[in-house]
Amino acid sequence: MSMPQSPSPSAEPRRGKPWWLIPAGLVVALVFLALGAWLGWALLAHKLDGLEGRASLIDEARTREEIALQKKANEALEKRIAEAKKILEGDVCTVDNPFGGLPAPPESTAPPAEAVPTPEGGRAFEGNLLDLVEGAVVLVLSPRAEGVGMGSGFFVAPGFVVTNAHVVAGAGDIFVTSKPLGGAKPATLVASTNATDPGEADFALLKVGGAPATIQPLAVTTTLAKLDHVVAAGFPGIVMAGDQAFRRLIEQGDASAVPEMAVTSGEVSVMQDLAGGVPVVVHTAGISPGNSGGPLVDRCGRVVGVNTFLRVDASQAVRVNYALASAKLIAFLKSQNVGVTVLSGRCVPANPPTEAAAPAQGVSGGQGASGGQGGGAATPATPSK
Repeated sequence: MSMPQSPSPSAEPRRGKPWWLIPAGLVVALVFLALGAWLGWALLAHKLDGLEGRASLIDEARTREEIALQKKANEALEKRIAEAKKILEGDVCTVDNPFGGLPAPPESTAPPAEAVPTPEGGRAFEGNLLDLVEGAVVLVLSPRAEGVGMGSGFFVAPGFVVTNAHVVAGAGDIFVTSKPLGGAKPATLVASTNATDPGEADFALLKVGGAPATIQPLAVTTTLAKLDHVVAAGFPGIVMAGDQAFRRLIEQGDASAVPEMAVTSGEVSVMQDLAGGVPVVVHTAGISPGNSGGPLVDRCGRVVGVNTFLRVDASQAVRVNYALASAKLIAFLKSQNVGVTVLSGRCVPANPPTEAAAPAQGVSGGQGASGGQGGGAATPATPSK
């Protein structure tokens, strides 16, 4: 029989580890972490103490400067208001002093009527440019079987009027009218170039009986340059259609009814020699049928050309105005022994214009300044009523 054996020391039961040590360690770690963070933040706060607590979103120095300037402006305004109140305490409006102590209103700055300077060798004229032109320009009427043809003309010598040949071509009787004439007067065709196509020397000379001696004929000049300011004067049909005096003259035969002359202004675009060798002035002073035979004058009232025809390009909606250059006109008048006044020298107007007209543009096709439109060559035709 065997004896029971005692248990071995190695067989003793093991003791378990304390489980609460793990969460306790975590708590202690968190406490130290929080303490460190607090100490760091306190140290940072201490270092930031005394510094600017926020970033400025505006330029404060500039703002202070602007405020100071505004204060000065306000002080000046208050001073002016105080002065005005002091002035207003008295009699502001009296018979002797209608404006009281207030400053007088400024004088009118409206430009005076353009005076006509006397060119060297020319005769002085009492009036302005418009007075001179209105006194010399006439409406030319030529009754025909198909109606009444019309155009413009101007006195170049006492009793003598120049117009275009195509204005009076085929006419039996010819009449001219203007305010200085006092109504319609009969005119006699003295000479004509018999040239009615654009680009030809298209001139006619009329003799007007009983023309007042007070009418001053227009002088002529060949002195001209690009961009010179010019004025076209005459009786365009499109304007006359609305003139009641013109309607009485044509429809009722009232010889005393005188329509108003029309003027347009522009600049010289270029001087050219056309295919026939005739010099022309291309300009921007608007002309239309009825202006044929009327003068193109510079700002000194000197004739630089005779408005004769225009060219139109309908596809580009542009038009160019042509005046026969005065050199050909002078030659024509001399051939008729007409004592026209020819002046030279640059024009220096008393009151030059302030606005420039648009330059002309190249075109094709054309029409006469007193007649219809064409596709290639320009073909003037006197309009009929």
